[in-house]
Amino acid sequence: MKNRINDRLAELTRQNLMRELRVSTRLGGGRSMIDGVGYYDFSTNDYLGLLNDPVESPCGSWQGASGSRLLSGTSPEVVQLERDFSDWMGCGGTLLFNSGYHANVGVIPAIVGRGDCVVADRAVHASIWDGIRVSGAQWKRYAHNDLDALEVILKVRQSQNGQTLVVTESVFSMDGDLAPLPELVGLCRRYGAGIFVDESHALGVFGPQGRGLVYHYGLQNDVDIWVAGLGKAWAGVGAMVVGSESLIRLLLSSARSFIFSTALPGGAVAWARSVLDRMPNLEPERSVLRHYWGALGGQSPIFPVVLGDIEAVTAASSMLKSLGIWAPVIKPPTVPKGGCRIRLSLSSALPQSAVSQVSEWVRGVANG
Repeated sequence: MKNRINDRLAELTRQNLMRELRVSTRLGGGRSMIDGVGYYDFSTNDYLGLLNDPVESPCGSWQGASGSRLLSGTSPEVVQLERDFSDWMGCGGTLLFNSGYHANVGVIPAIVGRGDCVVADRAVHASIWDGIRVSGAQWKRYAHNDLDALEVILKVRQSQNGQTLVVTESVFSMDGDLAPLPELVGLCRRYGAGIFVDESHALGVFGPQGRGLVYHYGLQNDVDIWVAGLGKAWAGVGAMVVGSESLIRLLLSSARSFIFSTALPGGAVAWARSVLDRMPNLEPERSVLRHYWGALGGQSPIFPVVLGDIEAVTAASSMLKSLGIWAPVIKPPTVPKGGCRIRLSLSSALPQSAVSQVSEWVRGVANG
């Protein structure tokens, strides 16, 4: 994977297509400080001049966003957030995308294409499948968490041309179970495949200080790319793509969902900053959360109760509502036909009484 990234960077450089971020601070009056120099700024889409509206805000004078980070400039706050997140993760670099969907649909086509192959767990998120399709790469699915099935595919791919990229979630969003990451990484290294891990449901929950399941297993130097979503335990918006410095440079010039998206507004960045500062001190909340999912017999905060058909889950939802419990009904195409379920998402903010009530309901369902 390192060779693939470096080859693509070299090609972009040869074609003079490399992009760079410019640090920009809005000064008001149509002016911006860009890389330390003041300009009248004709790069933004701030058509009504609302970006520096003096309305009181927890973000100071920086209210919103006016264009993509590459065209209108990158705020110092975002630059500092990315640097601090990289330091916290102990990685080469990070890049803030507007959402986990933007990250997955942008990163995969930036690193693989025609002639390559993406091998994905059957249960990965829809955004990953969309990214695979956009890439134009060949793709293969393996049965959920089935390492033997994955190895069969990788053995065949080893003798074929092109890059092979294995994609998985670390905590699966609809099943709540965990990927066998150490074994997955071992297979990828054995057969020369790259590995991409979506950590959206693990960030904040697993690992030291909530750094995720990759970090929990000490694999941060072995996983090529991982996506750390800020819309789950982080309770915000956006996603950090984590990887090598070369990967981040490539994404700046190749990830279309980054290049062509308006930057996140200041409030979203300020919130992400505040949560990053608090994350090391949230072990009491993580402890409560582990206790809760242990009471339900789960592996993560996501606990599905698979009931099969739509009528059954609708009736179950009505029953839970009558008990004062709101839990989403998950139907096709989010899950396969016959896999309709109630998806319970646990939070340390829930009272023990409510979790006990749900646990009792789950036992009742299990006992028929």
